[in-house]
Amino acid sequence: MKLFDVMYQACAQMGKLYFGNYAIQSLSPFSVRDTTIRINEGDYKGGTFFALGFNKTFTIENIDANGIITFRDSNVATTPTDLSYAITSMDRSTLLNAVNTALVMMGEHTTFTDIDVTATDQREFVLDSGIVPVKLEFFNYHNETYGFTFTNSWSWDLSIKDNQSVITFQNRILPDETAKVRFWYNAPHGLVINDTDEINPDYHTRRLVYESAYQGYFQFLAREQNSSDRDLMMFQTLIQERQAMANIYPVPRLLHKITLPRN
Repeated sequence: MKLFDVMYQACAQMGKLYFGNYAIQSLSPFSVRDTTIRINEGDYKGGTFFALGFNKTFTIENIDANGIITFRDSNVATTPTDLSYAITSMDRSTLLNAVNTALVMMGEHTTFTDIDVTATDQREFVLDSGIVPVKLEFFNYHNETYGFTFTNSWSWDLSIKDNQSVITFQNRILPDETAKVRFWYNAPHGLVINDTDEINPDYHTRRLVYESAYQGYFQFLAREQNSSDRDLMMFQTLIQERQAMANIYPVPRLLHKITLPRN
């Protein structure tokens, strides 16, 4: 699932897409013409053009009455075999913000990182700020002094000191000993900006589409001084479907009981 796909499907759920086919006028700069579109001068100006053959979005500079569409910063290197497109009056920045806001609203997902750690004088492993582990996928510890190695994913405890995660083990660990550990933890989704940016599969596509459509319509209504009954009814429909999707497709997360900091 890529950012392009989510923005495209979110616009469809908002009822703000027009579909058509185009002929290429120029590749550098990229401009196209749709001879069948019925349009007035300046319609869709500032909106978003989904070039389905490129899987790429373009910001519309202008559309004239002859159906010629020009774009901003739109040089492309190849010619697509599929010349179909979708177009919306919503600007790309609104769509981008809607998707990223939806990812935040959907909550944290579980991810992991592999870290080389060194025991402190208190025989603890201190992790980087921002990582609160909920699971150890593996723990490989080699005692240089006594020459033994053990693997144990269960005999560990977590505390928080100075906003850093501190791991202790039931097994005897000496100061300055090293270990390779895979820590699983919950984190918010990273920012997506480019059309090809991947979205973590923990965020179910159908739910994310409705969450993004809700956020996009919310921004649209906030800018409109006079909202039509159609807009309000569509927004109410999106709210209901968004709530249903939240129950059906929650973001999977690992849970762990975090102990209080020790004295």
